[in-house]
Amino acid sequence: MFQSWYVSCDMHYTLLAPFIVMALVKRPAKGLAYLASTISLATLIPFLYTYYYKHDGVLRVYMQ
Repeated sequence: MFQSWYVSCDMHYTLLAPFIVMALVKRPAKGLAYLASTISLATLIPFLYTYYYKHDGVLRVYMQ
């Protein structure tokens, strides 16, 4: 099932979001730092993986 990638993303967001929200409520400056680092890592890691292994940047699905 091609669309099942969303289930793992939703699971990670469900586990990670409460910690970031608690940090944003209790200490806004530290919470913003956590949020910025999480977004940066979530963007940088797939980029480096794609670049290093020379994958296509766009997923192409050709149905037969």
